[in-house]
Amino acid sequence: MVDVSGVILPDSEQASLSYLQSALKTAFEDSMAKGVILRVNSPGGSPVQSDLIRNELERLKAKHDKRLVVVGEEMLTSGAYLSSMAADKIYANRATLVGSIGVRMDSFGAVDLMEKIGVERRVYTAGEDKVSLDPFRPTTEKGVDRVESMLEKVHEQFIATVKQGRGERISEDADLFTGRYWLGSEAVELGLIDGLATVNEAALKEFQVTNLKEVKPRLDLWGRLNMYMGTLHDVTLRLESAFESSSIKF
Repeated sequence: MVDVSGVILPDSEQASLSYLQSALKTAFEDSMAKGVILRVNSPGGSPVQSDLIRNELERLKAKHDKRLVVVGEEMLTSGAYLSSMAADKIYANRATLVGSIGVRMDSFGAVDLMEKIGVERRVYTAGEDKVSLDPFRPTTEKGVDRVESMLEKVHEQFIATVKQGRGERISEDADLFTGRYWLGSEAVELGLIDGLATVNEAALKEFQVTNLKEVKPRLDLWGRLNMYMGTLHDVTLRLESAFESSSIKF
């Protein structure tokens, strides 16, 4: 069993491919293991990281010919749900939040505040669309259209992945891909998950075992240094881009 917990972000020490990869590799390579369980408690996060985790899970499944079961606990939504599309079966608690198949981008507007306090924003660029999302400048119809178009494309990718992963099990409910989320008890009826079960119940049902071995990520000193430096770099980039735009999120 491998835990995926927290927001899925690049270089996260809880939920990123770089952090989880060693644990996933160890779990799938264990010749004594009948299969792998992913215990998930995550609201989602980065579309890219979520898809990278899904791709790695599918690669390891194919390479080692092992079945994968996902068990959602508090939350199995957005990017976390996307990553779960690599699973053969998905379970959750009856009160687990499941779904939220949608995309978002957060920003803010401070144009009136700038005028009120008498601050002038000066930005020099080459390329008319370079600062189209600058929160200190009025939005433009072109800029908003561009953002909405990108979000729509990412949403379409998300929907296609879910339909491919769940196949005929998925419902045709009109609200399924609106970003809405459901309780686990409702998610079963919609085909978002396969049933209600704890980790131990899922292990017994899917693999006929009661003995679970929890595998944790292993990072050597160099790996931890890279993770730390990556986190610092990510924080720096976020601070630098905070006044221009926000990242796309599941």
